[in-house]
Amino acid sequence: MDFEVVLSNKRKIGSGTFGRVYRVDVFKRAGGRSLGRYALKVLNDDLDPEPRFMKRVHSHPNVVAFVKKFRRRGHLNILYELMEDGDLLKFIRRHWSPTAENGLGIYTEAFAFQMFRGLAYLSAQRVLHLDIKPENLLVSRARGTLKITDFGCARMCRGRWKSHSVGTVLFNPPELLMTTTRCRSSADVWSGAVVLTEMVLKEPVFASHVRGHRMQLRNIQKVLGPWTKKDCAQMGVNYNTPPLKRKSPKQRKRTLIKIFQNVPSHNNAALLDLLTQMLQYQQDLRPHPWKVMAHPFFDRVLNRASELPNGWPLSESLVSFSNEERRDARRLGFAIPVQRRRLRAVVAKAKQVAEKKEKAKASR
Repeated sequence: MDFEVVLSNKRKIGSGTFGRVYRVDVFKRAGGRSLGRYALKVLNDDLDPEPRFMKRVHSHPNVVAFVKKFRRRGHLNILYELMEDGDLLKFIRRHWSPTAENGLGIYTEAFAFQMFRGLAYLSAQRVLHLDIKPENLLVSRARGTLKITDFGCARMCRGRWKSHSVGTVLFNPPELLMTTTRCRSSADVWSGAVVLTEMVLKEPVFASHVRGHRMQLRNIQKVLGPWTKKDCAQMGVNYNTPPLKRKSPKQRKRTLIKIFQNVPSHNNAALLDLLTQMLQYQQDLRPHPWKVMAHPFFDRVLNRASELPNGWPLSESLVSFSNEERRDARRLGFAIPVQRRRLRAVVAKAKQVAEKKEKAKASR
């Protein structure tokens, strides 16, 4: 959009490493018509890559919509879509229940499905987000929608960088914690899996009171077990480098099965199977986001009869894929997830047509 921005009712709603976020009312010009309420991010650094990445990927239903960038009072500003319920972390703190299925009920599957759909799109655009966490996922409770935001850590797949300055430790995969430059879109799949565990458990599965790269590596191994030389070679690090070998725990103190076996869930086995597939040391073994969306854990999302707690049916837009997405899925050899009732209707209609043809032949 190319217009003069006039802001009013500015209210701070968040801050982070790369800038401060405000909720603002936007007008086309002084005394002009209102354009609605938006989020305004004031960047701390003019060289921040976020505006470039937002303009590249904003045309997807699960990525926050970019509106405009402009300079004001010496700072670069980004104007983008505002979600009414804020970020996923606030949503978890308000609505998580130990007795609800998967922590947040149907919202867990709906939000996770949309998160991985957004990651599939970013992967097709050759973009690594590298900071997937609940604070960077905006949600709407009324419609059950989720959108990815905050591209301050984003990188292109073909680039190289020092990874110790990228992302948030709690959600980083091992290859980022060990400062490797061999990073792929599967790094975001790992982070998405950790976000899913937080929706289910109210805290990340590898959470610890002591923060830091080395402690986080130990926390991961306490759950998934020590890695092998093959794992380290695939991650691009030396197996004999401390703390990889000398500091590694000798045995698991808790496993994914022990952690999730008592979680209220309509399909506990599917949840455990999905997390086991995504939380792999070797990047090649982690499933692509398209494969994640086709997992049985998301059967309720693909059922058109499913409703949110407020009675609102899960929006068909959750599985209404664009032609670009369909081409990307076919190119990679993955099947597009289909809503189950619609598929049954297509099959039923085909049977009716076949029966009519048979009757017509018989009458002849």
